[in-house]
Amino acid sequence: MLTVETQKVCSRCGGLKDLVGFTIDKRCIGGHAGVCRQCKNRYYRMKYRENPKKYIQLSRIWKEKHPKLVKKYNKGYRKKHKEHIKELHRILYQQNREKLIAKSKAYAEGHKDEILIKSKVYRDSHRKEISKYNRRYKKRKKLEIGGTI
Repeated sequence: MLTVETQKVCSRCGGLKDLVGFTIDKRCIGGHAGVCRQCKNRYYRMKYRENPKKYIQLSRIWKEKHPKLVKKYNKGYRKKHKEHIKELHRILYQQNREKLIAKSKAYAEGHKDEILIKSKVYRDSHRKEISKYNRRYKKRKKLEIGGTI
């Protein structure tokens, strides 16, 4: 008769733990790693603290090799944490409002010609939409004032 083990002893700390406390590793006997998750995490945190530049570089290299996976992950993260990100942006804007306004004004001053050209190109290519919007705007304003159409 087959017996299913539900616990295992960690080879590093010697603690008896449930199998959920071990990572799955098909190469190992029983299909789980010999070291528990806590010991494994502690080990990798220690290695990172010893040489963080190495692990940051490895991460950067992996991200450069897998841009599609990174993009997919980031998209999912932004979707899942939309409200939190929105709140962080709001707080960041409040804390740096003056700097951001000054930066925006400085950019506008330094790029007047480019902005004028882009505005003209946009107006020329969206003439119908702008005209339609202006008609609706004027109509709405007349109604707000109390006039009739």
